[in-house]
Amino acid sequence: HDAGGRYFFDRGGSSSYVRADYERTLWLAAPADAWVGGPNRITSLGELLARDARHGWLRPVRIGQVWALDAGGEGTWTYPYVDQSLDRPHLVLADLIAALHPDRLPDHRDVFTRRLR
Repeated sequence: HDAGGRYFFDRGGSSSYVRADYERTLWLAAPADAWVGGPNRITSLGELLARDARHGWLRPVRIGQVWALDAGGEGTWTYPYVDQSLDRPHLVLADLIAALHPDRLPDHRDVFTRRLR
């Protein structure tokens, strides 16, 4: 919300864990403008679609607005987002603003996010 976005599954309340079947999740998320927190370790939108063609139902995939939270990751188990995001919320916020509103931070260099192309 602080970055000017809205979680597609926002139901209110305090729980961050939502159980839902895959197809319902895709249906609810389909009209979104962006997907931030997309799958890590995916190198491109083409790879994403090759793994599961249903991702093509999502508008962010069709318009190229998908970001993974694995930027700067080295090795196979950790990413800076996992290790540092709680200590550096200002950088998380800047990444989210740049993803959702690129005109507001045109010179931003992503720290935690990586755009899939």
